[in-house]
Amino acid sequence: MGASLRVYRFAVEITTLGFYRHVRLFSPNARPVRVGFSFDAPPYHQEYSRVFDHEVHFNQPSTEIAFDSALLDVPSPYKDAGMHEALRTLVERRMAQIKQPAPYAQRVREMLVRHGDSRRTSMDTVARSLGLSVRSLRRRLASEQKSYHEIERDAQKLVAMDMLQNKLLTIQEVAYRLGFSSPTAFRRAFKRWTGLTPTAFRNRHS
Repeated sequence: MGASLRVYRFAVEITTLGFYRHVRLFSPNARPVRVGFSFDAPPYHQEYSRVFDHEVHFNQPSTEIAFDSALLDVPSPYKDAGMHEALRTLVERRMAQIKQPAPYAQRVREMLVRHGDSRRTSMDTVARSLGLSVRSLRRRLASEQKSYHEIERDAQKLVAMDMLQNKLLTIQEVAYRLGFSSPTAFRRAFKRWTGLTPTAFRNRHS
């Protein structure tokens, strides 16, 4: 138990001191406003106050080192104007993508792929998930020059390609999971989608 406590204490000391020094890299004059450790004071406890430049409390509910929140506004001494501008541009682009909803065709395709079997997921179910009527969904897809049938086929192709890369599934199992009446019907459809038979596709991606 004693050895375990010493190892734990050493790990906590190294981690806490490392964090403190990291803060000091950004603000050399930074001092903690509170320092506490969950274990009892060791024989060398006076060193803690010297190292952390603050009174240290032991036998606390948790180990903590706290700083004034004003440190969050301190500029980094390692600022790089070029890097900052590049990151700012990237963040603004990502935020614009988040604010702009994905096209309905993409959202429908992603939903069908998640369900795994587009043939057993009705258009009515998809429309309701998007908060639309079937008629409204058709109209929105048409404005994007897409049809539900076309998206359904693309989703089924993606799911089939993913399943075929799972070697634990036979081609017959993939066919039936996708709702085909027979492996032959699945082979014909997959060849039409990709130009490859399911076996050739699986061999190519093995």
